[in-house]
Amino acid sequence: MIHLLTLLLPEENEAETERLLSYLPADSAARIRAYQMPQDRADRAFCEVQFRHLAAVTLGQDALHAPIVRGEWGKPCFPDFPDYHFNYSHTDGRAAIADSRTPIGIDIERVRPMKIEIAERFFTADESAWIRENPAEQDIRFLHVWTRKEAVCKMDGRGFALSPRAFDVLTGEYAARLRTEHIFDSLPGAIAAHMHREPIGSDSLDSDFIGSEYICSVCE
Repeated sequence: MIHLLTLLLPEENEAETERLLSYLPADSAARIRAYQMPQDRADRAFCEVQFRHLAAVTLGQDALHAPIVRGEWGKPCFPDFPDYHFNYSHTDGRAAIADSRTPIGIDIERVRPMKIEIAERFFTADESAWIRENPAEQDIRFLHVWTRKEAVCKMDGRGFALSPRAFDVLTGEYAARLRTEHIFDSLPGAIAAHMHREPIGSDSLDSDFIGSEYICSVCE
């Protein structure tokens, strides 16, 4: 069973960041303070506090203070809870957090204009063709594939040391293990989310929509 949260990120505020860091173990707080950009520190502090509270639902209060270590390729885990897996991602204004009893990966991206030629470097020929076949949907389709690639690489634990061109996320072996969420933030607190295992496109978006739009994928 997967627990999946998508959360609005707060605006950067140094006092609030320090307040959040005060809840974390000293090593985690020191790692986050090492980031140079205030917004990076704010986002990471918020995410770690949130995923520790999510972990506490399953593991109990010990998860709030348990040490986190990173594997050979940088994936974080709780060494005291080897059968518990978590992952998180953040983008402009929003975070996504997931946990499971099996390895899991997640990625979220804000929908924005993309350089479609990047697809030729990182995607399979079939994925690139699917992105290009409908120009009106290219940005959404690109991020549909991109977030799925990221989710697989993070689930695997090797990140992009696992070549994203080595597997197909639309019809390949990972397709059945992937879910993609299309999130629309039209007003603060007014969020619509649609889960998909099949490829998604702009036909799922109201033409009158005004606000931020995100694509989130999770692989289990």
